Amino acid sequence: MLKFSDACERNKDPILKILKHGFNNSNLVLEIGSGTAQHAVYFGKHLSHLNWQPTDLNENLASIKERIDLEATDNVKPPVELDVSKHPWPVWMLMQFSRQILFILYHGNWLKISLLV
Repeated sequence: MLKFSDACERNKDPILKILKHGFNNSNLVLEIGSGTAQHAVYFGKHLSHLNWQPTDLNENLASIKERIDLEATDNVKPPVELDVSKHPWPVWMLMQFSRQILFILYHGNWLKISLLV
């Protein structure tokens, strides 16, 4: 059974309005702590110009992958492990994002929206 968050359902449209404006010149989103993946799937469908990269702790990846496999569009990538408390972040991840012109760091729960240029 897929994990579900009522809060994600309630706040997805107000957040999408902000993302449509703030992410219009971006091409890649690194989502920190994807949780249920409801936001990744929803925003991926509505922001098709973005490649959405979900991340979370290893113990949450299977349920995130399940939702992505069932509901996501091709621009939502398979989830990868990222524990932000471990420094430095994996080199492969930093290399992937350093090649992008502009990317967004998004976390719907505790960072809200932070732009990285």
